[in-house]
Amino acid sequence: MADSKISALPASTTPLAGTEVLPIVQSSTTKQVSVANLTAGRAVSALSLSLTTALPVASGGTGIATGTSGGILAFTAAGTIASSAALTASALVIGGGAGVAPSTTTTAAGALTFLGTPSSANLAALLTDETGTGANVFGTSPTLTTPTISGYVESVAALGTVTGTATIVITAGTVVTATLTASTPCTFAMPTSPTAGNSFILRLTQAATGMTTATFTGVKWPGGTVPTITATASAVDIISFVYIGTSWYGNAAQAFA
Repeated sequence: MADSKISALPASTTPLAGTEVLPIVQSSTTKQVSVANLTAGRAVSALSLSLTTALPVASGGTGIATGTSGGILAFTAAGTIASSAALTASALVIGGGAGVAPSTTTTAAGALTFLGTPSSANLAALLTDETGTGANVFGTSPTLTTPTISGYVESVAALGTVTGTATIVITAGTVVTATLTASTPCTFAMPTSPTAGNSFILRLTQAATGMTTATFTGVKWPGGTVPTITATASAVDIISFVYIGTSWYGNAAQAFA
């Protein structure tokens, strides 16, 4: 082709196929390069892109042109993103499961405050049917101040049939039951590592045959007199104990029919 001005050349067919050849100067030598190789291996800034349609999900886009103001984007199916309805202020997002857009639920007054600072005071402010004041209480070793308890039932801890020696355990309940073994005197050891204020009741049942005796170590009795276990077949004695200072104190009610 004779030398021609660029303006005199015919217009190319677009879009380009990528196989077209352009001249370039490389290391002071004029060489040819295909259009497809002009950007091969080079980073392209997204700022230079101008899309006419929504970028597909498979390409890292959303696949949608617009969304709901105040909504959120979520996968409603594999490879499909949709915009949810507008979220209410301070609402929590609830998952809808596969194929279902998430929904929202409003929060109670103080809920977000508690989530941010989960203190006993903030929990009490969130609840609407609480009773009492102070710190939250859990099941193991709580400290309660002037509580009012209705319908209280104490757990019963059964020692079963005891023989020569037995240790009374009150960790599972402070109503304890035990039955003596015929003709076998038993010595009861008091609960270990007591704390001032610990107390319990022992229902002690005499053996059905061959009555026997029972003694308790380290217990102070009224008038210093140790009670004698009722020597009647299957008799029941109820003995109460309380720990104060460094001593266990006991008192017996005996010979229940």
